[in-house]
This record gives sequence, structure tokens and C-alpha cells, in this order.
Amino acid sequence: MNSATETSQSTLTPSWQLVPKSLSLIRQHIEQVIIISLLPTLLAGLGSLLIQSHGFVGAPIILIGLLWSLGSIGASNYLQLTSTQGKLVSTLDCYRKSMRYFWRLLLFSLLFGFMVVIGLILLIVPGLIIIRRYIFTPFYLIDQDLSIGEAMRLSAHQSGQVRGYVWGTIGVLAALTIGSGLVGLIFGFIPGGSTIITALLSVTYFFIAALRYVEINQKSKPAVD
Repeated sequence: MNSATETSQSTLTPSWQLVPKSLSLIRQHIEQVIIISLLPTLLAGLGSLLIQSHGFVGAPIILIGLLWSLGSIGASNYLQLTSTQGKLVSTLDCYRKSMRYFWRLLLFSLLFGFMVVIGLILLIVPGLIIIRRYIFTPFYLIDQDLSIGEAMRLSAHQSGQVRGYVWGTIGVLAALTIGSGLVGLIFGFIPGGSTIITALLSVTYFFIAALRYVEINQKSKPAVD
């Protein structure tokens, strides 16, 4: 049996085992993760803290942080995808090469957020199903340069073939997100402590969704004789 067939028929990694893999990738790409993901969040948090203590002074800093975060949408997804595929990319390349996908990713983010909120408000379950179906859309969009609709359809189809693993991945992400928030609350007595700790801990699962995407995408590739 050739390697392509073995890959397509292999069992995927248990979801909790994606955590150490994500941490390993973070160590390899620490500069990019800090600049693209961590600093914009911390800057927005600093602005919020300054607003509480100094009023309007913090507003420009929040704005810069939010704009930085907005501009990093494509760079973040591009870094996650290329790093999990074993490629080394600079911070500048993440921003530069992801620009062609920026508007599609932004529009999808808005659409996805709207759909999830409506689904959760209605019955909760529809919102969770929407997350399961479309969580990997940004990676399909970038990896195969697809339209939003094409990427959503492919994400829904291929994630549906391995629902258990996808639900496991979502569960791990939810647990880590909630855990990060709870730990952050413990440091709430320190000015800005909650925001800083939560942001730092959230970085630990930065690559988990992309790691699962790469496995699913490899599994879905047709075998080559």
C-alpha cells in the first residue's frame, strides 16, 4: 500500500493530543504568534485598562489594537495553515501573502459569527452544528484559493466525514477557552491581569484547528495507485 493510501485510511490524532503539537508549533513560530496574535489583543486590553483609569486616553490605543487585530485576520489563518503544513514563513510574508484572501476571510468571519449567534439564540444545537460544519472554512479558502461558498461547502462535506474528531476538536477548544478565562479571572485583582493572563493562555491552542484541518484534508485526498 502506498503512502497516500495509508494517509487517507489512517486514524486521526485524538483531540487532546493536538495540544502538545500546538505548543510545539508555537515554540517554532513564537515571533510570528506574538506579533500577529498576542500583541494586538494585549494592546486592546491595555487601551481598555487606560480608559478605566485615564478616560479618553485609552481610546486611541483600543482603536489601534482593534485595527491591528482586524488586519491580522488573514495573517493569522495563513500562519496557522502554512506552519501546520511544515512550512517556515516570516511575519512579513504572513501579512503580505494573506492579503489576497483578506476580504473573503473578513466577509466569512462576519457571516460565520452572525450564523453562530443566531443558531445559539434559537436552539443552541443549530449554532454548534454551524461551528462543526464551517470551522475549517478559512483554511480551505486559503489552501485552495476558493470562494467563500466553495470553501464552506467543502468544509461542511469533509468535516462531516469525521464528525467525532471534529466535535472532539471543538470540545478541546471550548475547554481551553473557558479554562483560560477562568484562570484570567483569578488574576482580576491585578490591573489588566485578567486580560493579560487570558491572552497568554489563549495562545496555547493557536494551531489546534489548523492541525485538525491538515489531517482531515490529507485523509480526504484520493489514493494514488
